[in-house]
Amino acid sequence: MASGNHRTGSSARLQVGALLALCAGMVACASSQPVQAAKADFNGVWSVKLCDEANPQLQCGSFDLYLTQNGDRICGDHFVATPGLSRLDESDPGTVLGTFNGKSAILLIKRTRNNAWYLAKGEISGTDLVWRRVGMAVAGVDDEPPIIPKESTLSQTTAPEYIKHLKELESAPCQWADQQG
Repeated sequence: MASGNHRTGSSARLQVGALLALCAGMVACASSQPVQAAKADFNGVWSVKLCDEANPQLQCGSFDLYLTQNGDRICGDHFVATPGLSRLDESDPGTVLGTFNGKSAILLIKRTRNNAWYLAKGEISGTDLVWRRVGMAVAGVDDEPPIIPKESTLSQTTAPEYIKHLKELESAPCQWADQQG
């Protein structure tokens, strides 16, 4: 009898051990699955004030990006005003073109003052857009220095005048060249 209980006890221990091993395996599998991050959304108006810290009495300028995203393609325009508003760069729809790779956006931005195209990278960080101009992709008609910021953190804005312009952009022919018919 003792040997029968021993076998039953052994069998029960094996089953519990197998069950624990199965549970541990399931937990390990579940914890090793990649967590899908929310897909970044570049749609909207992104803006940052550009102020001269050495000369605070100068009126601040701004760098504004108006972006629409359709799948992995981004289209838009921009506005840049230097501190003191001494230099401006206003653009038209399609002067910002880019692609989204699941984490960041690679953008081309045309400087309308001299037709130079710059390559930039944008990443969504919380509620901000972290901007970094990588370099000039296509030289302009003169060697005027760029006023498009090298690095900046832009915040999304919902001010009515910005949203009005974004709505106009959404209805404008802001498309890549291969989308135009």
